[in-house]
Amino acid sequence: MVKFALLISDVTRIMFNPQAEALMLKTEKDLLLIKSVLKTCHILMIDERRLFISLGLKEALNVKAPEKMKLTQEETDILTKLIQIYLYLDSFCGGNIEFIHHWMNTENEYFEGAPREYFYTQHGIDKLYSYVQKFG
Repeated sequence: MVKFALLISDVTRIMFNPQAEALMLKTEKDLLLIKSVLKTCHILMIDERRLFISLGLKEALNVKAPEKMKLTQEETDILTKLIQIYLYLDSFCGGNIEFIHHWMNTENEYFEGAPREYFYTQHGIDKLYSYVQKFG
């Protein structure tokens, strides 16, 4: 968990710090972001294959060839939002992953179903992001 926390903190530090961002190559930033999203998927029990394929990022699943992966700004934004959703949930739930999983799988009026399914589309991630920001 500590290794993941460092990975996430690296992503947030880089994404929101223009000086740090300028020091990294685009492919290095993309690879770091993809690895962080994969870790987020693992923690939240989200099917990363389904996520990346549904977002049109199937090639991101092959993180062994980072030089071939170049994310657009829109793709970077949506993947960063996914990580931020996890960070909001983690903070709101006091780090209790079981409570986060419970919330993700429980019917919710706002989502007209379980929030888990919203992780698999750009529109869904945007809706989740808007929702969790209310608690930040």
